[in-house]
Amino acid sequence: MRRPGESGFAMIIVLWVAALLLAIVPVFVYSMRTESAAALNTADSTVARGLAAAGVEMAVHEIKGAFAIVASGDGGVVFMERSGSGFKPLPSDRRFELGGGSVSYTVEDERGRININTAERPVIDALLRLSGVEGAQRDVITDSILDWRDGNHEFHLNGAEDDYYASLPSPYGAKDGPADFKEELLLVKGVTSAVFNGSGSYSGIKNYITVHGDGRLNINTASQRALEAFYGKNIAGEILLKRQSEGYIPIPQNNGLVSSDIFTIESIGEYRSMRYRVEAVVLKKGTSGVHYVSWRDWGVSP
Repeated sequence: MRRPGESGFAMIIVLWVAALLLAIVPVFVYSMRTESAAALNTADSTVARGLAAAGVEMAVHEIKGAFAIVASGDGGVVFMERSGSGFKPLPSDRRFELGGGSVSYTVEDERGRININTAERPVIDALLRLSGVEGAQRDVITDSILDWRDGNHEFHLNGAEDDYYASLPSPYGAKDGPADFKEELLLVKGVTSAVFNGSGSYSGIKNYITVHGDGRLNINTASQRALEAFYGKNIAGEILLKRQSEGYIPIPQNNGLVSSDIFTIESIGEYRSMRYRVEAVVLKKGTSGVHYVSWRDWGVSP
């Protein structure tokens, strides 16, 4: 026998359950959509990274080629092979479609940059001056770079050693050895982000320095600023004039190089809405081998 009021009570319960379901279902659906989108993005970024890695391999294939000269080009360096009495560029396709996505990469010559681990004081000073760093600030940075890389604890007139770095809010010590990455300079006294990357009155030193090689410049790929800092304005002008008239310099001069053996590859893989960037530094060894000096995943980028 149904007691009085039971049907009304049951109806209230049904209504409460229905209301609860109406509140929960949209949240559940939203959660599932979010998780599905996240899973899809993860899968897409994995594919994009694979495409970027493929770009590095294509660049390595170029670097393994039998080139005799490395010159400057619109898309980075150009590898030149001997052809009769002259040289011709090796073919390259640095942008291509693959696996439903696309790959693009650049090859930059580390020999075309000033080695901050080996450069002498006048060269560092000149590079900073050409980058917009003036007066006492330039003296501080130059001496501090020398102190950062040398193996002793004696500081130059305007430099810094452990005692300075230990007094900072987040203390650390001087490297007292060669830098492994050029970004280490951001730890050096006086080197601000503006000085390093370029901002305001500073044009930046990042694109003109390296930590690789023995310090000799490739006169075919070095920029005007690097040439002027290294050789001075007159010799730099002569080199640039010869490059402009001939396209490249076939014979070494001024103790410089016309070929190279160490390169930075920046590769971007794009798949659907994902864009993934990696950077590798490779050293050519012999006639067909390469050694990976470093590999950095910069990850998904806009």
